[in-house]
Amino acid sequence: MSETVKIIILAIVQGLTEFLPISSSGHITIFYHLLNLEEPILSLQVYLHLGTSLAVLLFLYRELKEVLTKNSILPILKMVIIGSIPAGMVGIFFKDFLETIFHLEGLLPLFFLINSIILISSYFIQEKNIQMVNIKPIKALLIGIFQALAILPGISRSGSTISGGLLLGLKRKEALLFSLLLSIVAIWGGSLLEIMTEPPIFLKPSIIAGVIISFVTGYFSLWLIKKALDNNYFYLFGIYTLFLSVFLWIKALFI
Repeated sequence: MSETVKIIILAIVQGLTEFLPISSSGHITIFYHLLNLEEPILSLQVYLHLGTSLAVLLFLYRELKEVLTKNSILPILKMVIIGSIPAGMVGIFFKDFLETIFHLEGLLPLFFLINSIILISSYFIQEKNIQMVNIKPIKALLIGIFQALAILPGISRSGSTISGGLLLGLKRKEALLFSLLLSIVAIWGGSLLEIMTEPPIFLKPSIIAGVIISFVTGYFSLWLIKKALDNNYFYLFGIYTLFLSVFLWIKALFI
């Protein structure tokens, strides 16, 4: 199997799992080992993230325009910055540790199990009516801590931040919007950090193809998670990662 085909497979996996609350990093780690890729996993994943971040901007164009028309951008920007601090600190000070964690496939079942608990717990949270523009700094910071936890492979960023937002009283649509705004900062911040510390690989044709594919599949996953939230099916993704966790544990013990 050629390197280009392998990266295309990873791009499809990345796009489909980036915004669905099943952990793109966890799935990328699984496929990274299956495909025996030679590229540094964090470096490759960062560039695939660029495609999915562009999908966010396109998908949320109308929603962002509506929110920013009715409200000042400054309060929202302030809360997004505050919410981005925990993940930023973890990414800066624990980069080498995270690189090691991404290569420890044996920890994935545990992280997927934690993800399942977070998602299934969201089913029992009654929706409240706090809008993103009215969120308090302490709540933005707490949601940011949820996002920092999701740096671990197997724990979903969207699943953690949306569940955290719902727990802290945000409406479903507002929790999704705030989660995606945080993801934009995290993706571009992580990309900048990686470019500063790793030789750039984004000019390779296979990487460019991967970015385009992750953009298309990422847009589809955004549409799907919005439908799941609207119909209160969000928790079902937790059942999927629970089965995945059990399968990986069985695989590690008996296969």
